[in-house]
Amino acid sequence: MPKKVLIAGAGTAGQMVLDEIENCFQQNRQVVGFVDDNTDLKSIGGVEVRGTTSNIKQLWQQLDFDELIIAIPSAGGKTIRKIIEQTAGIDCRIRIVPGIKEIIEGTVRLHQIREVKPEDLLGRDTVKINFQEMQEFFTGKRVLVTGGAGSIGSQLVEYLFDLPVNKLLALDIDESRLYELEKSLEADSDRSACFESVIADIRDKQRLEDIFQQFKPDIVFHVAALKQVPLLETNSQEAVKTNLGGTVNLINLLDSFSVDDCVFISTDKAVEPKSIMGQTKRIIERLVSTYQTEIKNVRLTAVRFGNVIGSRGSVVPLFKKQIEQGGPITVTAPDVYRYFMTGSEAVNLVLKAASFKEDGIVYLLSMGEPIKIVDLARQLIMVSGYIPDQDISVTITGLRKGEKKQEMICSPAEQPGPTAHPKISWIRPPEYSNDELVKLLEFIDNPHGSDEKNYRVMEQFV
Repeated sequence: MPKKVLIAGAGTAGQMVLDEIENCFQQNRQVVGFVDDNTDLKSIGGVEVRGTTSNIKQLWQQLDFDELIIAIPSAGGKTIRKIIEQTAGIDCRIRIVPGIKEIIEGTVRLHQIREVKPEDLLGRDTVKINFQEMQEFFTGKRVLVTGGAGSIGSQLVEYLFDLPVNKLLALDIDESRLYELEKSLEADSDRSACFESVIADIRDKQRLEDIFQQFKPDIVFHVAALKQVPLLETNSQEAVKTNLGGTVNLINLLDSFSVDDCVFISTDKAVEPKSIMGQTKRIIERLVSTYQTEIKNVRLTAVRFGNVIGSRGSVVPLFKKQIEQGGPITVTAPDVYRYFMTGSEAVNLVLKAASFKEDGIVYLLSMGEPIKIVDLARQLIMVSGYIPDQDISVTITGLRKGEKKQEMICSPAEQPGPTAHPKISWIRPPEYSNDELVKLLEFIDNPHGSDEKNYRVMEQFV
C-alpha cells in the first residue's frame, strides 16, 4: 500500500517533487493533492490543488495522508511555522525540500528532501552576511579563538578555516572536544597546515602570555566562558574567575602583543541582568567600552547574542533528547519567550563585528519577534512525527533561579545606532570611572565565597 503524500506548495518545487514520486517512487508513494495559498491554482500535473495551507488539518481528516512535504524553498521561518501549526493533532511525517539553489538547478530528488530542522522554525528569514567581504578582511591574518572547541567557538573555527587566514589557533580547556575539532579539520589536507590547537585555561595568565608570545595573533575572538545560568547561580566564584578574570587576563595582553582587533561575546541576558551569568556578560560589555579609551591601538568590540539554536546546553537539543526518550518535554513556564538565532548567524555576526570600523561598542543582531518556548516545544514534537499531549506531553516545571520570562535585545535606556548592515545595530555601554574600575578589578581577583554576596557586588557594576 503506497504512502499518501500531500505537498504544500504548487510551484516549481512542488512540480519537481510530484515528478520525482511519479517517475521513481510510484510503488511506495502516491501524491493525493497539493495545498497552496494561491487560490487561482486548480491542478498541477493532473493532481488537484485541494485548498490553501490553512486547510491541511481538514484535508488530513478527508484523505488520511501519511506525509506532508513542504515544497516552498523561498519560504521564511514564519511561513513554515504557520504550516506546521496547521498539523497540530495530525499523525503524519513532515518533511521539507532543500534550498532554492537545488530548485534553480532542477536537481530536487526525493532522497534530498529532509526533516524539518529547528532553525526552520525561527519565524523569520535568517540574516545573510557578504562572504566575499569576509574573505578580503581575513586574508593573511593570524587568528586566535578562545573557547574554540565549544558550540559557537568550533563553528567559528570551521568558518575561519575556509577563509584565507595565514594561521588559525583554537584555544580550549576541553581536551576531548579540541581533539575532535582537530581531527575533523585534518581531513582537508590542503588547509590543515594553517590550523593549530592548544589546551589552555584563560584563567592562567602566564599560559596565555606564552601563547600570545608564540602565536602573535592579529585578531582574537574571545568565546571562552561559562554560560549555564542555573549552574552559575550556585557557582558564582567560578563565573567571576572565568568570565571576568579570564577576560581581564586577555585584555591585558592585547596592547602588549600588537593585536589589531578583539571581539568579545555577550548575550541578551546582559540586558538588565537577573542572573550571575548575565551580570558577568554585562560587566564585560562595559569593560570593552572602558578599556577602549586606554588601548588606542587595538579595536575592542562585543556582540550580543540571543539563544543559539542547537548549541550545547541550549533548550532545543534538550527537547530533541526528551522527544527521543518518549517525553515529557519540560518547559519552565507557559509564558517564557526567547530570542533565537542560528549558529551560522551567530558566527557571521562575530566575523562581521571584526570587520566594522567602530570601536568600544556592542553589536546587536535583529532577531525578529521572540519565540514562545512552549510553542517551540509543541512544534518540535509535531515535526518529529508525534502528536503533542497525546504521544508526548509538555510539562511545566517552574522558572529556575536567575531565569527571566522574557529577555530583551536592548534595554529602554539604550539607544541603538545603525551600521552598514540593515540587520545589525550597535550600542555603546557606559564606561567605568577609575575608582569603579579599581574596585571591580579587586573584586574579580578576590570574589566572595557566597553566591548572594557576589551577586550583590556585581549588581553595583552592571
